[in-house]
Amino acid sequence: MHIGIVHTRYRNAGGEDVAVTRLGAALQSAGHRVSAITAENPVDNFSTARSLIHAPSNRSAVGNVLSQLRSVSPDVVHVHNTWFAISPLVLKEISDAGLPLVVTLHNYRFVCSNGLLLREGKECTKCVNSTPLHGIYHACYRNSRLLSIVGAATIAKAKRTDFWGSADRVIVHHESINQVAQQVGFDPKKIRLIPHSVSDPGPRVQSPSQSKNLLYVGRLSSEKGVDLLLEAFSRLKTEQMSLTLYGDGPLRNALQARATRRVHFAGAVSHETICQAMLRARALLVPSTCRETGPLCAIEALSAGLPIIMSDAVTMSGDISQNGSAIAFKSGSSVALYDALVALGATFLDTMGRQARTWFVRHHQEKDVLKLFEKTYQEAVAKRVTQR
Repeated sequence: MHIGIVHTRYRNAGGEDVAVTRLGAALQSAGHRVSAITAENPVDNFSTARSLIHAPSNRSAVGNVLSQLRSVSPDVVHVHNTWFAISPLVLKEISDAGLPLVVTLHNYRFVCSNGLLLREGKECTKCVNSTPLHGIYHACYRNSRLLSIVGAATIAKAKRTDFWGSADRVIVHHESINQVAQQVGFDPKKIRLIPHSVSDPGPRVQSPSQSKNLLYVGRLSSEKGVDLLLEAFSRLKTEQMSLTLYGDGPLRNALQARATRRVHFAGAVSHETICQAMLRARALLVPSTCRETGPLCAIEALSAGLPIIMSDAVTMSGDISQNGSAIAFKSGSSVALYDALVALGATFLDTMGRQARTWFVRHHQEKDVLKLFEKTYQEAVAKRVTQR
């Protein structure tokens, strides 16, 4: 099968960009042909302003995508992020061109201006059963009312003209997004729940209890709760414990200024480096204050048999904490996070690691998840055939 993948890359690459790249690679390894059509959000002020103005319905960018799709003639098109360089208008245009269309909802951007259902560090669902005007009033996108107007207008335009309804199938990675999507009018018959997957990193180098190094992997920004992590870690009395943070972001300088000598900022590194670190680490820390649906770093930790300490704001925390792979703590509380760190006894840790690996094998192996994508593509193609 020939799959056209459409995606707007983020300025600071994150889990969504990684997931899209890995899916393309996995499809190619399975014998499929993949044509990647990517857009870049501009970085200079003038180009950014011009692109944002057209974000609700960017006909020029959409025309460029359609032109590229026509030149490669894929069997099915899989659209990921459209914010903000492309716009959701691309969904309708692809559908109108007669191409089978699959869309993945990686976040809540279809209903929330910042895509996180987060305001002032707490979960907010005001716009879910109302209008995106709340996002303007509270300046939810980058703390700017002007930019939030663009976000709200994009959401309203897509809803009014039913851009999202153009998709033949809609993929979500967790039940929490499925619930919100149905609340705002997505057809439940089109939705397919497909979990994230990662490649198998192989056996652990050492058991978790033998390591003294804790890991954080992700963007260094406020919604990720990294400030709470540093506060909790600074209270640990043992001098042997260390913390390594992989990733970059707007808070890096401020966080480094307040970090103790036992904290190391590794910056953005290769996927292989992170995998090897996980096979040698004590635990992964996921302190997010936003409603994350399935961070890739957590799936990678499961594959590496690495215990996880995870905020209960992360929707998968309930599943894997019940399984025994993780300790869930109250979101936004450095005290609760500290208590979780203290609870990491040796025997308990190694049991968690084994449970983590078991969960990965059952739910997130790449070969199994890829079959779900293939089936979804086939359904989208078949749906178009029956409509002809």
